[in-house]
Amino acid sequence: MSSDLPVEMTLPTLADPSAPTTWREHAACQKEGNFIFFASSEKDQAINICRSCTVQEDCLNFAISNKMKDGVWGGQYFGRKK
Repeated sequence: MSSDLPVEMTLPTLADPSAPTTWREHAACQKEGNFIFFASSEKDQAINICRSCTVQEDCLNFAISNKMKDGVWGGQYFGRKK
């Protein structure tokens, strides 16, 4: 199954660039490729990585406060509605 997503993606920027981002430095996904967190076919694998993450709640709060519409954030899948 092919995807239109690029192989490597960068995390979206914060709405407030001065906000602390230290939670990202401790995220379990730091050593993983970003692709699995944005490809719906890989969401189960991404969610499993999140389960062991010590900053899962911070990640989820980031996604909610920044109105993320795609990807796995804090163990939750934010998929586009069609």
